[in-house]
Amino acid sequence: GTVIACVDSFSIAAQQTARPQQPQIPGMPPQPGGGVPTQSTLPKLFEHLNIEFSGNEVLADGKFGMRGNPTLLNLDRGAMPVDDDISLASIQQVLFGYSGAFKKVNSEGLDIARLIRSSRRSGLVSSSDAMNERTAPRLLQKIRSEDRQYDLLVYLSGNFTTAFPDGDPAASPVSDQAEEKEGEETSEAAPQSVSLKEASAKGHLYLFADSDLLYDGAAYRMLNIGGQGRGGIPQAISDNGPLIFNLLDQATNSKHLVGARARTPSWKPFTVFQDLKAEAEEKTGKEIEKIEESQKEFNDEISKIMSRRNERGEVRLTDADQDRMAELRENAANANKQIRELQKDNQSEIDAIKSGIFWKSIVIVPIIVLLFGIGVFIFRSIRTQAR
Repeated sequence: GTVIACVDSFSIAAQQTARPQQPQIPGMPPQPGGGVPTQSTLPKLFEHLNIEFSGNEVLADGKFGMRGNPTLLNLDRGAMPVDDDISLASIQQVLFGYSGAFKKVNSEGLDIARLIRSSRRSGLVSSSDAMNERTAPRLLQKIRSEDRQYDLLVYLSGNFTTAFPDGDPAASPVSDQAEEKEGEETSEAAPQSVSLKEASAKGHLYLFADSDLLYDGAAYRMLNIGGQGRGGIPQAISDNGPLIFNLLDQATNSKHLVGARARTPSWKPFTVFQDLKAEAEEKTGKEIEKIEESQKEFNDEISKIMSRRNERGEVRLTDADQDRMAELRENAANANKQIRELQKDNQSEIDAIKSGIFWKSIVIVPIIVLLFGIGVFIFRSIRTQAR
């Protein structure tokens, strides 16, 4: 048959269902909070199929990440390398939020199609940094770009073998009462459990690295008509819904129904600008990282000086330590100033990229069209006079 599985490194929809930890009751152990776990995976299946998942790290992408938080992914056709897959028919753009990633998919004996992939300007970051409003905008400056792509939707097909060769792991062991008593004969043998070791027909497995794409808010926005009552008219903001419907149609109905699903794209992102912006931020991020390392060394040395003073039990620092502290604080302040200047230069470079694209679109392209039109007019005039 067909399996559609959505695993996740961090589910924002699940986090919203979490209940806070209960207050401590005197004489009772701490009462934990509750809710749906934010992380979900299939460890037995992944180990059997030689699949490596990102665990508790989420994917940040310089090309497909949204402004302000690159772990919110707006994946267009550039992230879909397989053109002829019927499940991606008329799909133009999907949204993933705090998505995990498949670092390795190497299942022997199966056909593998990597339907949605990240760009090469991507990397894995901790979910806590992605959720922090202060650190999220700077994630692209911190990731170690390895010039590699991560898989976000993988399709495996073929004759699968079981991940549980010893049978159903949930089966109850034989109870002591059912055991054969000493010296007592039984008329018939106990039934043997039969489990299939290898599929007799072709199977299909779709693996998503994100579960938040199933959330209504990632697919639709409700338009409230009249301003009264609940609900409204759903308006698509992505192709998450059509993508899931395509897969369900392919899994439960005729595959020819999927090809008939035609939908217009919901928007067309500026992919060239995203590439140029990511390149500028990556360059600035490396320089900022070097300055932050030296800044950390300054702060560590200041802490050591203060620790030595405390160990000696002195109220004030020595003259030499005071001079060194002043020098270190001045260096740390200069490092902060350099970081601000680099961030300012980075923003100026991004603004220059925007201006360049704007003027090329508004001025240069119309001028080219105008000159081409004048050239055609002159060419036709010369041919008419020649006749």
